[in-house]
Formats: sequence, structure tokens, C-alpha cells
Amino acid sequence: MRKKEWDVVDSSSMARGVPSQWKEALSAWRDALGAEKVQVDGEGIEAAQVATFPTTQQIWAVLFPSSREEVQACMQIASRFQIPIYPTSCGKNWGLGSRVPTEDAVLMDLSRMDRILDFDEDMAYVTVEPGVTFQQVFTFLKEQGSSLMLSVIGGSPYASVIGNCAERGDGVGPYGERPDHLCDMEVVLPDGEVLYTGFSRYATGGALAPLSRWAPGPGLSELFFQSSLGVITRLTIWLMPKPAYLQVVWATFRDAEQLAQSASVFRKLTLQGTIPRNTLALWNLYKVLARKQQYPWDTHADGKPLLMSDFAPLEPWYACAALYHPSREHARVEKRYLLDHLEHHVHDLMFFDQDGHAELSSDNLFLGAPTQENIFSTYWRKSSGPPEQMDPDRDRCGVLWMCHVIPFHTQAMSQFVQMTEQIVLEHGLEPNLGIACMSPRAARVFVALMYDREQDGADERAIRCHDAVFAALCDAGFLPYRLGLPSMLSMPPATDASSRFLAKVKELLDPARSLAPGRYEMP
Repeated sequence: MRKKEWDVVDSSSMARGVPSQWKEALSAWRDALGAEKVQVDGEGIEAAQVATFPTTQQIWAVLFPSSREEVQACMQIASRFQIPIYPTSCGKNWGLGSRVPTEDAVLMDLSRMDRILDFDEDMAYVTVEPGVTFQQVFTFLKEQGSSLMLSVIGGSPYASVIGNCAERGDGVGPYGERPDHLCDMEVVLPDGEVLYTGFSRYATGGALAPLSRWAPGPGLSELFFQSSLGVITRLTIWLMPKPAYLQVVWATFRDAEQLAQSASVFRKLTLQGTIPRNTLALWNLYKVLARKQQYPWDTHADGKPLLMSDFAPLEPWYACAALYHPSREHARVEKRYLLDHLEHHVHDLMFFDQDGHAELSSDNLFLGAPTQENIFSTYWRKSSGPPEQMDPDRDRCGVLWMCHVIPFHTQAMSQFVQMTEQIVLEHGLEPNLGIACMSPRAARVFVALMYDREQDGADERAIRCHDAVFAALCDAGFLPYRLGLPSMLSMPPATDASSRFLAKVKELLDPARSLAPGRYEMP
């Protein structure tokens, strides 16, 4: 049964905590966008309030602007009537919050802004709006016959490119560190004004805008990553040439101790550039298996966490690195070099190249082809197999992600693995762990808690586990680089002036606190 519209029944709106100015704001949004772009009831509202873990935030309406001008109007109205508004791109932020806002709010869905605005094969860039997905860019480049590739994520192919950039997410390959490979963001501020972070701010700067990050003066880009200071409505992201020859190295480790000991040699190889930055990933067995199969309920009906020993003789840890070469000859030289330096530090070492593995010369993750393989893992503890069209929110998959940083050395890696495995197993789940070597100095670590939300008490157990792991990692100095809804207010307080500085900037730009209140507002 459809709910009554809140502007018709005032008592219903007030029961849900909608601000007193709600009728006026709703009328203004309808006038600015058209009634068909303002949704106030129905299944869409309910679906937008669902994540892969329990949430209580309510969405009062969903707005669907289709242009920058309409985003400006949305922001001006929200600011005028002091109504919280929360932007989302495509809503595929699974494990960290999906589309759910940090507080009760109106949702501004930018998925209809889905145009590829500019592309240059010679200068290797593409300019996109927030609704453009990784799959869309991949298909576009293929249709253009391009020799370029966009670094893609391990998540949904239908996730937003700008959404991933705005969260300071990461992708596969040397261009995966997003802030280093994008420029000239167009940003709508909370009062509706427009700002450009690069040369587009100048009348004669158009030719430079997609090519150079830094206009004169203080850099502005960083203010709008993981931020509630503005809405990114356009940006240019740089593309990488596809390699002439792709080679993948795969290694296994007999235990976590051997994995940790290998950190020194991997760090050296990354520091000197033999292994390109952001191409080395370390995964434990739980993470590897969850991409291909589900928890074996037929043989483990009690649901107790599986141990590494249950999978013997499979090794507990794996490493994979993509190597991008200008020629076959270059690949062979590098293979010999890596064999000499790695074979005594791993249990097993294998190389795969385009000559013997045709799949490496066709569409694959390392060449910018998005895949849904990792989404399969969100169904790890579901009792039935995933549908053809996977949607972890809709299917009540339990997923909680934690994204932290550790020093790239043996002691830190060993401590991270040991403490995380112990806590997660104690809470009755499998410790699904990954380590991405983004640089030769620091590694990003990922903890994924996978469970079934339809099981009694599963949400509560998973949240307790999340909180225990998050606190332990922070206490050890392994702080997060990206926050999900459950940890948005859990950061330890800063000991410098940064929190006060950002609070002053927020007050200056958004005195009504209308844009995404509570999002990355540091204590």
C-alpha cells in the first residue's frame, strides 16, 4: 500500500521528524525540477534506506536532478529552508553505507547525470558526470577503439566513477590512486554557487583544465574528497595506455609469518618500481574462496567460523601483482629478476603472460574491464545462491567493510593479521582480509565481515565485531583512510587545529548545515 504524501498529511510528516518548513521546500523542489523528479513515497524511498547492515536514518524524499543547474537549485532550496540534503551518485557503496545518509535527510540522487562530456585519446583523459559508471566508461572506450584504460574498482561495474573519487577510493593498477590522476572538478557549494578546482575558473583556462591539476594558489581539490563542503558535478580523470604486454605474478605463502617476512622484499621491489605502485595485492584464503563459493552449510550446519586448517592443503595467503610491459622481451627480463628476488621468500611462485594465457590479452580487470566477481563474496553466508542480478542491499546480505592503513613492514603486517583474525573469529565470523600495496611505504588493509542479515541476532553480532576490530586497529595506530556509516563518528580526536579549521570552513560555506551533516566531520 502506498504511503500518503507528507505534504498532504502534515501529522504524518511531523511524526517522522520532517522539518516544519517541509511543505515549502517540497513545493520549491517540485517547481525547480518538475514533480516527476521528486519522490516522496513508495518502494524507492524504502529501498534507499537499506544498507548491508542495520541503519535507522530516514529519507524524507529523493530528488533526481539531471543537470548542474538543477543541483544548484536543489542546494539553494535546502539551504534556504535549512533541510539536510545528502548527495549520492549510483548508490553502490556496499559495506560502507550504500545510499543511506549520515542523518535523517533528503537524498539527492545524481544517477541521471550520466554524460561523458569530453574525451581525448592523445591527451588520455575523459570528463564525466556523477552518474557515469565504470562499465559505461569501459564500453565507451571500447566503442572508440581506444588504446586507453580507466583503472577500475573491485566493486560493482555500475558504481559511479565520481562517487569512487569523492570517497578517495582506489582502483586497480598504477592509476588507482584516484586523487593523483584527476583534475578540474566542478563543485556546487551548499549555497548553490559553482567552484572549479583547476584552470576552468579562468576564461582562457579551458585548454589547460583537463591536463594540469594545479591552478595558482592553495589547492582546493582535497577539500571535496570525503567531504560535506560541496557536491562534485563534473571532473576529468586521466586514462592509462594499455600495456603492449601484460604479465601477472602469483605467489602463495605457507603461513601468515612467511607473508609478513616477505614485506621487506616486496617493499624494495615496489620502491624501485620493478613492481609498479598499486599493482600488488595480498589476500587471505577466505577472501579468495568467497569470490568463487559460499559457506558450506551442507557440511557445517552449525554456522561456526571456518578455520584455515579446514581447507588444507590450500595455502592461507596469496599475492598477485600485475606487471605492465612495453614488450615481450622486457617481460622476460623482469620475470628472471623477480624470480631471483622472490623465490626464497614465498612458498610457490607462478607467472602468467599473454602468450600462454589468452585471457590476459582480452578484457580483464587489469586492463580496465570491470567485473562482478567480488560482489559474489557478499553472499558468502547466505543459504541460497545469489541471483543473476546481484543486489546485496535488496537481498539482505550482511557486509561491513573497514579500510585502514598500516606501515608497509613486517612487524605491522604481522600485528594486523594476528589481531584481526583473532577478534573476528572470536565473534563467530571468518576474517576476510586484503592488503593493497598502494605505495612502498604504507599499505591499505581491508577487513570484510560477511554474514546473513536474515539470521536472528546476526546484525548485532556483526556490529559488535566491527566495533571491536575498529577500536583495536585504531589503538594500534592503524588508522582508517576511509569511513563507513558505523565508524563515521568513531575517529579518535585530533590533537592539532585541523578539526577546528574544518569546522570553520564548514560554518563559512554551509552555515545552515544543510549539506550532508555528520559526513566526515572530525571530532
